[in-house]
Amino acid sequence: MDKIKLIINLLPILISLIKSVETALPEKGQGATKLEMVKEILISVDSGVSAMWPFVESTITAIVKAMNVSGAFKH
Repeated sequence: MDKIKLIINLLPILISLIKSVETALPEKGQGATKLEMVKEILISVDSGVSAMWPFVESTITAIVKAMNVSGAFKH
């Protein structure tokens, strides 16, 4: 349950960070670079994210997928 609470608390932060990274690197085909950028930023702010990275990463994947399907990242 703690992991669920963590992800719920991180959602607004992750969405904002993902949007910022997408704005900085709008090119298609750069998903791995963008994901690594998000990871490095989060870990630099809180090294505890490392231990939770698999959960955070799958959450990021779900967010990006939804944003791609909805057209949020149209250029």
